[in-house]
Amino acid sequence: MKRFLIVLILIVLASCGKQTKPSYIVQVSLGGWNAPEYSAPEIISRLDSVSALIPINKVIIGWSKDKEIYREVGSWLQEKGIKMLLWLPVFAETEEVCQNTPAVDLWGNEPANFDLTAGEGFRFNCSSNPDNAAHVVAIYNNLFADCGFDGAVLSWNIMEAPEAHISCLK
Repeated sequence: MKRFLIVLILIVLASCGKQTKPSYIVQVSLGGWNAPEYSAPEIISRLDSVSALIPINKVIIGWSKDKEIYREVGSWLQEKGIKMLLWLPVFAETEEVCQNTPAVDLWGNEPANFDLTAGEGFRFNCSSNPDNAAHVVAIYNNLFADCGFDGAVLSWNIMEAPEAHISCLK
């Protein structure tokens, strides 16, 4: 029993001395759904520059309907041992790719849309509407499921008052 405890203590002490190197997550914004602002070679070049400065373990990228960008960047990332995660908006900014029920306040009014960049609108969608949730799954299945992602980051936009959106179920 003493030998077992001594061996166990030595293993614990040996593992305490091992420090994991810090690594970083990089996020790449492609702009709007229909017109990516960067090409795959541009993204790869920038990621290559960044990875020479800091160790990267994951890249969050989105969102564009251009599957070739994801496939080309994903291939490069895979060669480097870096995971690629899809940046997928949830309940906002999806009106260009599906028809969702918009959010409304307690009085039934839709919050005003925001124009963030040319050609890209921003509208809150009803987070309690099951059809809207199904549309997000359909967006993934139709646009991204075959692009080689290692996972997804669901971008849940903060709403003014989530409890107010219950009324959009009517």
